[in-house]
Amino acid sequence: MQEMNTEERKCPACGKGPWQYHWKPGWISPYTRLHDRYLIGVSLGEGAFGVTYLAWDEKTGERVAIKAYKKETPGREVELFETAGEIPGLVKKKEFFREDERIYLVLEYLEGGNLKEHLKKHRTIPASEAKDLLLPVMKAAAGLHSKGIVHCDISPDNLLFAADGKLSLIDLGAAARKGGVRTEKELKPGYAPMELYQEKEKIGPWTDIYAFCAVWYEMVTGRKAPAAPDRMKKDTLKPPSEYVHVPAGMEEVFLRGLSLEIQRRYFSMGNLLAALGDPEREKDEEDRRIWGELWIQITTEVERGSAREEKRSRVWRWVKRVSVILLVLLGAAGAGAGGLWIYGRTHPEQVLAYRLKQDRAEMLTSEWKTVEMKGSKEYEEAIAYLEEHAYEVSEYENGTKDYNLLQPAMEDWEYSEDPGECFAVKKDTAAMAVETYLGEYEEKESSFYGAVYVSTLPSYPISTTAQQTDTYRYGDRSAEICFDEKTGWVNEISLRIEKGEIEKLLPKFLYVLAPETALSDEEIQELLAYLKKEEDSVYIELNANCYLSLYLSEENVVLMDIRSR
Repeated sequence: MQEMNTEERKCPACGKGPWQYHWKPGWISPYTRLHDRYLIGVSLGEGAFGVTYLAWDEKTGERVAIKAYKKETPGREVELFETAGEIPGLVKKKEFFREDERIYLVLEYLEGGNLKEHLKKHRTIPASEAKDLLLPVMKAAAGLHSKGIVHCDISPDNLLFAADGKLSLIDLGAAARKGGVRTEKELKPGYAPMELYQEKEKIGPWTDIYAFCAVWYEMVTGRKAPAAPDRMKKDTLKPPSEYVHVPAGMEEVFLRGLSLEIQRRYFSMGNLLAALGDPEREKDEEDRRIWGELWIQITTEVERGSAREEKRSRVWRWVKRVSVILLVLLGAAGAGAGGLWIYGRTHPEQVLAYRLKQDRAEMLTSEWKTVEMKGSKEYEEAIAYLEEHAYEVSEYENGTKDYNLLQPAMEDWEYSEDPGECFAVKKDTAAMAVETYLGEYEEKESSFYGAVYVSTLPSYPISTTAQQTDTYRYGDRSAEICFDEKTGWVNEISLRIEKGEIEKLLPKFLYVLAPETALSDEEIQELLAYLKKEEDSVYIELNANCYLSLYLSEENVVLMDIRSR
């Protein structure tokens, strides 16, 4: 590193004289020469890992951007650029070097400014134009995904215009490798999905899809999407068509990408591009090889609380509409417990039907206990219990709090989830259904998640989640039953089965969980044909309280998930 004589000289990179710089202690002084060729000019910005400067390459006679990392920061971003290689739409890496115990990354200089500045000037961009602007950088992200890298920080300030007016994607400082550890960086509300806040092991291509759809939303409406944690509490995201004109079909595509639940988004950027009608859509074979198993694992798990908050539009034209639910309650046949057990071994479906009728009758009279008013005696006692027993407390800017409880503490907690958020099926009945249709399991596992959400609302300020998941394994096949541990009511059943089993098992489990709705043989065949043709996930809102999702893997394994709201 060499500091030059700056008298009466202007920087060839930025045209500034020595006293025209905005400079902070710790930054590299203007006119410093690095690596015997780069003349440092004005600072372009400071991030969590270092400062980026405009510089002049004295060997090539062109301007470049140089990122100077903090001395304590390892060169992880450099390694990611090395792995990525040259990807159209991703800022080009020229070289990197180490000098004075610091790592420097030399990148092409994009002179058109960032999208954030553009939106400040122009406020909004027409929907189709916004889509076309994003296509090159969406394809760049697809290129990263095929290398096992997720950007994790896509936002208007990381999308820069080149001289030709096209956007390029910059900054891999927060990126995550498949199976690796993501470098912690402050999240940008509105662009970061929930998995970046609380379940980082679920990061995948769908994470960047959410961010790109959020950027498009802001470009089109002039409004940032609400932060994901706020949407989990109350989703106030409005369709862009309430603000501006959006071409038919485009709004549905981008809103799907903005789904809070991972499995409701597109699996890959290639799927999103195809939905947008891009003729040069990215192929996603590598994405399926790298990310497919994680996608299957995610969609078999309980998305904690997100199903309750997600109330998005239907995504299939033939979704069944059920406005009136009729439960026919028949008198229970008299039978002793022992006799019923023996009968159940020989006539399992008849006994299952009997137990389902009992459960549905019980649901109609079930009650739940909750705190009705903030500031009441029971409210203060509940808060005191939470403060004493919670192992983790998360507080948000709007004043709400999440208290995480271990199972023993939750057992002594007086309050429960609203049974109306669940199916009219008890967990023992659901377990009987699994055994009836899949046989005796080889292995059983259980997990628990307990949390209490305290809002700032004056009435009904406390919401309880006491979620237990029982997993039954049958070799490569499995079944999961998710239920409220306090009441025993089931809110989800997930099956990992072979494709040939779906025609048999889908109608049976729909009958168990939601007898008021059903799919015809023709509709099931249409589902299977879609999966075979598109190799994509399908998400259907069968009625206001029942959602079905299916995913077909390359190994012809189907993940079938039926959940309540």
